[in-house]
Amino acid sequence: MTSEAAASSESVIIAVDDGRSVVAYWLSEHADEYAAILDVLEAAVDDLRPTQIVARLRTQEITLDDDAVVRRLESLQRWRAVTGRPDPSDARAAAQLLARNFRYAITGPGRRVHRLYADMRTQQVLREIPITNLNTLVTALEVLATMSRDGQLRDIPAVASHVRAAFDALENLDSGVVAAEDAIVAMAERYDLDTQTTDELKGLLVEYATRAAMHLERGVARARAALDELRPRFDQLADASVTASPDADKIRAGAIRAARGGAASEWHDLDAWCDQTDGRVARFVKRLVRAIPTLHANVRRLTSSSEQGTTRARALALARACHAHPALAEQLAAATLGDHPWRKLYGAPDEDDTIDRVPSWRTGPQIAVPENLRRTARTGSRGRAAAPRDAADARAEIAARQELRRLEHLRALREILSARPGQELTHTAAHLAHAAVLAAIRGRVSTSTRSRTGTSDGLACTIAAAGTDAVICGPGWRAILPNHTVTFHLPGRAPRTTRGNELASAERTS
Repeated sequence: MTSEAAASSESVIIAVDDGRSVVAYWLSEHADEYAAILDVLEAAVDDLRPTQIVARLRTQEITLDDDAVVRRLESLQRWRAVTGRPDPSDARAAAQLLARNFRYAITGPGRRVHRLYADMRTQQVLREIPITNLNTLVTALEVLATMSRDGQLRDIPAVASHVRAAFDALENLDSGVVAAEDAIVAMAERYDLDTQTTDELKGLLVEYATRAAMHLERGVARARAALDELRPRFDQLADASVTASPDADKIRAGAIRAARGGAASEWHDLDAWCDQTDGRVARFVKRLVRAIPTLHANVRRLTSSSEQGTTRARALALARACHAHPALAEQLAAATLGDHPWRKLYGAPDEDDTIDRVPSWRTGPQIAVPENLRRTARTGSRGRAAAPRDAADARAEIAARQELRRLEHLRALREILSARPGQELTHTAAHLAHAAVLAAIRGRVSTSTRSRTGTSDGLACTIAAAGTDAVICGPGWRAILPNHTVTFHLPGRAPRTTRGNELASAERTS
């Protein structure tokens, strides 16, 4: 692409011919390349040629060829961000007076705009908590509470509309609060944060604690007051949401699941979410409070380590200087430490008599310890440490529960293997059979029998194409597989195994 083509392709970004054109490179698809070139020009003390800019970009691991840099410089010059002047000092032919031999410098407006761009590029983008959804949730719940007081819950379409609005707002609000809490947790449990991450944590705490937390607490209090009035009518609200759905018959038959708010358990979950002591918002506010000590610890550590007056800062500065100039390391150390009383960084004394005057703890005199102090130190000020708690009862209870679950699983397995096609199963057996069917559906097709086999919790299921429908019946629901047959058997056994053998093998396995 020639420079004219590049200019014409990017001239549509901004259509002004005044000082506002300096910000044009912000909107370009090559904004990062423009910013890198302006970084080099701003740091330079003299005008630079394109070849010099390319060389300095390579030191920053940014690869751009000469033609690309020339095109970017021409665009920046047209937008009045840089200025260029010809440099005929080394020219020996007319071809050497092209744009690649110009010297470029950043202009005053370009410098100010680029510094603003660099500052905006480093600004932290907070995960916004959708407060508008909180308003929608509170408004919908308060309207439902008013309808409940006035006896208007028989208006099924209106009730379903407010229920749907409340739960849609709850889903968006919950995702925003969880994302904000995850961002804080990622930094609140570390005490080795650098300056940038510490500033980011500070910004999160200030933003969420001063604005979001206040609105969330007030909104949750209003929502909880409305839910207190609606709590006896959770079943009625869920039934109204299901009745207003066009697929109400399928939902009641168990073929599909109702939308949010179509079950009383979801209303109880909403009630727990709005709990002012242990709900989602309450835990989020507690997380903000718990992150404050971490912020203080990191700020104090960074402040103490960055002070120039501390011994640690001076020692680090000396180490960096000696590492940067190994040939002058000895002279640097002597010049830095020669006239100061703290020059003995490693703690070795100049005179041997210092050892006698300041003996170490290990080589010092022995002191007799009274017997009473020995006994107290051996047992502790509160007596001997308590013996480990006997957990035999807990282990026995866990073993009993495990045995109960094993027997219940065995009964469900026997019920499935002995059931007739289409027979209604108990709750445990129905869920075990349904899980085996799902495992078979996800399984691979056998090349020999053209069937699918899957295993779940000790029960195998084989699905094959047929002209009949397979039905799995549970308490209050049914699962239908059109044009397929379903055969349950033990893992590793063929589906044609007799049912008596299956039952005996199941008992031996269990």
